[in-house]
Amino acid sequence: MSGRFATWLAAAGCALTLAGCGGGSEQTSSEPVIPAPVADDLASRSEEIAASLEGGDVCGAAQQADVLNDAVNQAVANGRIPGALQEELQSVVSELVDTVNCQQPEEEDEKRGNGNGKGKDKDEDDESAPTTTTTTTTTPTTTVPETTTE
Repeated sequence: MSGRFATWLAAAGCALTLAGCGGGSEQTSSEPVIPAPVADDLASRSEEIAASLEGGDVCGAAQQADVLNDAVNQAVANGRIPGALQEELQSVVSELVDTVNCQQPEEEDEKRGNGNGKGKDKDEDDESAPTTTTTTTTTPTTTVPETTTE
């Protein structure tokens, strides 16, 4: 992922948040407004993500993006984000969460592997994955020839 794209996503989330906070003088009372404390909190979180990305801390940014996503979802659930802004805000933050991902260090893959330097696939023998066992029982049958009496 390019640093510019990730920074753009963080900035877009910040701009979207700030757009709804009601700071503009041209805003009318019928336009949806995010309360200033909520908008400031979300904007601050977005700026922290951008700073982490610019500093090369992708793992930190990924964690911060998850926290921002939780904060947005909580604000929506609490009725703090107007309905007209919810979908766009959640979409931008979800895209940010999906884009900013922390790669596992190579040595972690080796620990999970079989010692040959190759980690096993995620689906391969994962003890934490649920398993289903099916048992089939068969009953032997004997065929008896028909006898006829004449």
